[in-house]
Amino acid sequence: MNERYMFRGKQNDNGEWVKGWYSIGYVSKNTFICENGRYYEVIPETVGQCVCIKDKNGTMIFEGDVVRYEDIVFRIGWNKFRCRFEGINKYDCGESLCQFTFNANVSGEVIGNVHDNPELMEVKE
Repeated sequence: MNERYMFRGKQNDNGEWVKGWYSIGYVSKNTFICENGRYYEVIPETVGQCVCIKDKNGTMIFEGDVVRYEDIVFRIGWNKFRCRFEGINKYDCGESLCQFTFNANVSGEVIGNVHDNPELMEVKE
């Protein structure tokens, strides 16, 4: 599968992650991920697109992942004004968001995601 069109989401019934094609039911309007020819209903808020970049360990990075780069921790999110995925950091910037362009030159490491590890993005005082 081409990573550009790959999504992931947590299954409704057991909370397990699945990766594949994104789909919305025509009649039911439920959200699905098709992995290996099988459709899994997923929690819509957990769906994130692959950003087509791997971290320093070879892990594919998805929207919603939490990445550590040197001493900075940020989540991967879509910037609709710049039409690109970026790292968004809340630690060092107070109320405003610091944004880092995340590209293939960054040797960051995925340390979790905002759905399984929300504490990773809590502002430390």
